Amino acid sequence: MEKHNCKECNIPFTRKRKSKIFCTPKCAHRNRENRVNPWVEKTCECGNKFKVRKNNSLKEYCKRSCPTLLRKIWRNSHRKKVDKSNYKTHFRGNPYSEEKQKYAKRLMGYKDSPTGKAYIGFAKQPLMPNDNGIGFKGVKLQSENRELLQCYECGRWLKTLGGHLKKHKLTAEAYKRKYGLRQKTGLVSDIQGLRLSEQIVHVKKNKAALKKNLCNFNHNARLKRKDYKTTMEQFNEYGTCPAQLKQQLIDYINRFKRLPKANPKTNRDGFSMAVHARRYGGVNGAFAYYGLPTRRSYGKGLLMYRFPDGTFFKTSSGMGFSELYEIMKRKCPVLTTS
Repeated sequence: MEKHNCKECNIPFTRKRKSKIFCTPKCAHRNRENRVNPWVEKTCECGNKFKVRKNNSLKEYCKRSCPTLLRKIWRNSHRKKVDKSNYKTHFRGNPYSEEKQKYAKRLMGYKDSPTGKAYIGFAKQPLMPNDNGIGFKGVKLQSENRELLQCYECGRWLKTLGGHLKKHKLTAEAYKRKYGLRQKTGLVSDIQGLRLSEQIVHVKKNKAALKKNLCNFNHNARLKRKDYKTTMEQFNEYGTCPAQLKQQLIDYINRFKRLPKANPKTNRDGFSMAVHARRYGGVNGAFAYYGLPTRRSYGKGLLMYRFPDGTFFKTSSGMGFSELYEIMKRKCPVLTTS
């Protein structure tokens, strides 16, 4: 009787004869299988596939340097990415930065901008953020000095977006349609647009240079799609964005403690429900969309208000509006959360 290490599992065991190599029949069977196909295929965390012997099944990475590389990649992915390629351009002086007071009302606080502010143009607040959390719908967002504009796909600040959109496999028309911009809106910052216009004026002075540079330009080319007043950019300029309409209606109700009527002459301050009615299929449609009570008249000054939970409230000849407002504050969360 002597002790010997198993050839397969390397565990010591006592053997009666020298010809016995394996501790159990299972080890002998496993060793026979490993001789036929000793390799096992594994996938590393980096994505590469590699083969390992069945005896050495503890190996998890394809290379020794793989764990450290994966650790670095994880740290970089969890670290806040800051685009420093055009960082100094945000603070550059230009004609617009020298006259900041003229368009100070068109600036708003924006965290992604290095200066903490961004230029929103003629858009009116409140604005609706994009689904990916970068920028706002229907707004060509520029830096404070109007040198750069932000790409809503990746969040980078660039002078122009024409060539950059090829990286995202988007055309200019598709990008504008996706983020609610007009088809006529140029994907160029205001300062870069001024520089390009100066170049064009300089070229027009010389007719020979004009023929060479603009020989392939089609002056009669027009957009195939008609640009109706339905883009989010136009809604922002006219104050008819869904968020702006909602805020206007809530401000009116909280100020005068009553629901507005369809006719602007009968409302205080001449508040109009025309845009709401067109957008949501009538005044009651707009009230139902915002979670407010819908109303119905029964003649002789009688009005019936129906709340979203199915309850009713009656008023007559201008009486009961203060009670209705108190009930609305309890049953309509729109008035309290905004």
